[in-house]
Amino acid sequence: MVVVFTIFVLTPIAISISRMFWKRGSLPKQAPQSAENAQRLERMEQAIDSIAIEIERVSEGQRFVTRLMSERQNAALGAGQQRAQPISIPVGEKLGVPR
Repeated sequence: MVVVFTIFVLTPIAISISRMFWKRGSLPKQAPQSAENAQRLERMEQAIDSIAIEIERVSEGQRFVTRLMSERQNAALGAGQQRAQPISIPVGEKLGVPR
């Protein structure tokens, strides 16, 4: 009974543990982070932050221009022009199919 237990239970466990140690030993070692890489990452972080600020400025300008154009359109409509009405033609009539 002990021999069967050893062959069918302990042997696969021992093989899997040895494979794990074998794979772990064959992985390349990671080099420690150098001061140059840390400075490079810091510069990249600052550049990304400045780009994000510029994008926010552009989007704020776009919102401002959109608001101005909307106010101008509303002011023009108040001067006698009518707002465009959507055309609501059923799809069947558009294709010439009677209801």
